[in-house]
Amino acid sequence: MLITALSHLIHQTNVANSVHIAQDTLPFSQKNLIDGQMLTADNCPETIQDILFNAALQNQKLDKAILSCLNIGSFSALDIIGKWNMLEIGEKELVRLWYRLHPDNSYLCHCIFKTSDITLLEDLILHDIFRIHNIPQKWLSESQELIKVMKLERDKEYFDSLDKLPEYSENHWKLASCG
Repeated sequence: MLITALSHLIHQTNVANSVHIAQDTLPFSQKNLIDGQMLTADNCPETIQDILFNAALQNQKLDKAILSCLNIGSFSALDIIGKWNMLEIGEKELVRLWYRLHPDNSYLCHCIFKTSDITLLEDLILHDIFRIHNIPQKWLSESQELIKVMKLERDKEYFDSLDKLPEYSENHWKLASCG
């Protein structure tokens, strides 16, 4: 039943309507996003299921939907990380989803995969570099770049870990440069 003062503008038409009831947004997104079958309960928590739902209504491609939800045209790790403190939890989870779908051999990707709680990413970026054996050399400079872009403060734990490295090691000098 429709109640409106504008009923004189309504024209009767014979149209077949159907209503589909979705019990959950994840199966809907899996079915209606192009490449949506890549979504699982593990990589698509409820915080982002609702965000992706609108894109699923438009049958968007999954990658495009993520980029659109993050309000970016293409994925740039440093650009995203530079805005990290301004992102909502759902947007941070979208970044994690992006890396799960597009893993690379970066220190950031390592940290995102390692953290069970995306809100703890900053702490992991700051401290995990000291816990890794056989560190890829590029990760040393990447960690410092991330610290700089995220404006993270090196804390006592950071400097205590740094002090445990031999002063003559190349890693010590790369991690000690606070610029």
